Amino acid sequence: MADNFIEWRRSYLKKAQTWIGICVTILCLSLLPALNGVGFFQFLMFFSAIALWLILIYPSGKANTEIPDQALPVICDAIGLQYSSVARGAHKRLDRLARTGMFPSHDLHVRYGISASPPNHPTITWDRFSTSTTYEDDGKTRRKTTFRGALLSFTAPDHLPDMLLRPYRGKISRSIAASFRGLSLTPMKHRAEFTITLKSGTEFSVFYRVEHGLDAAAEHITQLLNETWHALPTGASIQGFECNKGEISIVTSYETPMFQVPGVYTNKLKLVKVFGQWLESAALPLDIFSIWHDNNPNTDLED
Repeated sequence: MADNFIEWRRSYLKKAQTWIGICVTILCLSLLPALNGVGFFQFLMFFSAIALWLILIYPSGKANTEIPDQALPVICDAIGLQYSSVARGAHKRLDRLARTGMFPSHDLHVRYGISASPPNHPTITWDRFSTSTTYEDDGKTRRKTTFRGALLSFTAPDHLPDMLLRPYRGKISRSIAASFRGLSLTPMKHRAEFTITLKSGTEFSVFYRVEHGLDAAAEHITQLLNETWHALPTGASIQGFECNKGEISIVTSYETPMFQVPGVYTNKLKLVKVFGQWLESAALPLDIFSIWHDNNPNTDLED
């Protein structure tokens, strides 16, 4: 992949070398007259400098849009995963969770998705998304991003009871629980008297269906969420959790892109390192799945 990236860069610069040469020539010829105060040559020097800058930075914008869609399918395939430039089925999954209050229920923008499926791996979906809202500023309609995150979904381990955790917001009216819509959310109408706080410092309100064994289940889920948080990259945090009828959904928030595109003029050694980090990031869903299934006790938590 690093070789392909370098070849792509070399090909672009080869095509652009004529224009680069023209801009450099104009800059050199205009330098002395421009320094002597000749207005035309000052303008010509300024114009050619801007043109040269645009030619040289164009590959950066191109790389930001094209490299992930070219590299991630190869990376995911190497570890038995599938990559999609737009996460399939994500709108339905995210719309339901947005109504639980885990993240802002604003305009939803689904981005790429990484998934796993039998026989190589268990069924896992990992949907990257963001939410935004519009506002008026000096008569112009502008858009503001309100949340950037990802949804990780997979089969829950045996005996894990239904439970929902969302960010704690102080005293909340009982009508919040009644506002849960959808068949899967209606029964989760009880709210615990306690909250859960992870090692990251994030505090969550707890909702559940069955009270029996609640304390033990909450303690176990807290332990697994702490391990999950430790597995996340720097700048990421857990935004919400749901175990619902045998399916786990974990929403995480991110401050920076998960797959940071390297600088277009990065050397080969650093490119190899960056793509190696991408490989580790792409495998994150498998690592988190292992946390929840390898550390789950065989005994029934409700006993």
